Amino acid sequence: MKQAKDILPDLYRRGADRGLEEWELVRAYWTEAVGRRVARHTRLVRLKGETLVVEVDDEVWRAQIEALRGRIVAGLRNELARSPVSEIELRPMLPERRQPERAQSAFGRAVPQARGRAGSA
Repeated sequence: MKQAKDILPDLYRRGADRGLEEWELVRAYWTEAVGRRVARHTRLVRLKGETLVVEVDDEVWRAQIEALRGRIVAGLRNELARSPVSEIELRPMLPERRQPERAQSAFGRAVPQARGRAGSA
C-alpha cells in the first residue's frame, strides 16, 4: 500500500484532482523536510499565502528552527515539485496542544513510567 506522501505529488503534478490543496502537500512532507526530531516539537497551523505558520514547543526550539528556516524552506522545495512555501512564521505552541512527553534518562532512553503507588505490591 502506498502512503499518501508518495501519491500526492503525482496527483498534484498531473492536476488529476483540482481540489487538492497545497496545504495537504506541505503537511504530508513536513517530517521529510525537517526531520522527525524537529517535527515532534512543531505543529503546522496553516498556510497563509506563501507563509507557513508553525507552532513550536518553546523558545529553545523556536530559536533552533529560526536558524534552520532557510534550510526548511529549501527542503520543502526539494520535496515538492511546486512548493507553496517561501516563508515560515514561528509561534509559541499553546499549552493545551502540547503532547505529553516521556521522561528521558541521562543516556537518552525513555524511562518506564511507574505503575501504581510507591510501596504498594
